[in-house]
Amino acid sequence: MLLKSEMGLKAALIDSLIAESGASIEVLISEMGFADTSRRADVVYLDEKGLHGIEIKSDRDSLLKLPAQLDAYDKVFNAVSILTTPKHLSSLRRQIKNRHGIILSDAKGLRWVRKPRYIVRLNKLAVLSALTKSEIRRLVSMRWKGSMSGLSKQDLLGVCASAVPLHTLTLYYYDCFKRRYTNRYELFKKERGSITLEEDVYLLTSEMGSVS
Repeated sequence: MLLKSEMGLKAALIDSLIAESGASIEVLISEMGFADTSRRADVVYLDEKGLHGIEIKSDRDSLLKLPAQLDAYDKVFNAVSILTTPKHLSSLRRQIKNRHGIILSDAKGLRWVRKPRYIVRLNKLAVLSALTKSEIRRLVSMRWKGSMSGLSKQDLLGVCASAVPLHTLTLYYYDCFKRRYTNRYELFKKERGSITLEEDVYLLTSEMGSVS
């Protein structure tokens, strides 16, 4: 049966990821906010290679915003893939980069058309904008001995941008991802049955609304 709704596609995607890579997935979340929560990634998971962000384009979706969405994804995720249907496949192939993965949902189920290519270097400012103010303050306190009293989030970002190497920031970013979402993922695994139902997906939905 062809899954056309976004929630149905998301549930099927989660099942496929767990079946294929469940043992290596440390944390998986739905609707992760980033870019100061101006954007949301449909599904994100962390494994030993880094963060993999997946955008879903169902039959009901348009591809008009996809280039801008993927540009944002590329800055904060080590791997980026798009789950789509036959309706969008041809057009999608023409719009995306070779490093992007493609997952197709058709009458046969879900299958990889192309696996993503992982990159190591992320965009420092974009990663910083994916952190909360409290996470940034904690990072600054680890690297800087000055007073943080009265510093705005932008002030703290400036300190981090100049004082924290990208590799250190990336590892800290992964740690923050695990701190935020591990309990939610563990609850999902406990409550989920043999397959993921649409209501199970809500257990994975991030409550991180405002990055302040």
